[in-house]
Amino acid sequence: MDQQLLKEAQKRVGGIFKLTALLQKRCRELVKGANPLINPKGLSPIEVALKEASLGLIELIPDDDDVQEESDEEKPKPNSRLGATSAI
Repeated sequence: MDQQLLKEAQKRVGGIFKLTALLQKRCRELVKGANPLINPKGLSPIEVALKEASLGLIELIPDDDDVQEESDEEKPKPNSRLGATSAI
């Protein structure tokens, strides 16, 4: 795998973890039959996805489940000690 391409994609996407998630989702789409945005001749799905990412042709859009998890994280968690009161 081309290290320069990997670094460029990582820089564009905003980090290795986001890039990993993006490549995973895009590879899954390509394997299921999605049209590549570049000429895929002789390239594997991961190579196509990496090249698309490095060119800025694809971006990571969270699934509905991911958005729900993020909104749950933003809500304050109930703390039983702070919320509990007793009448004396």
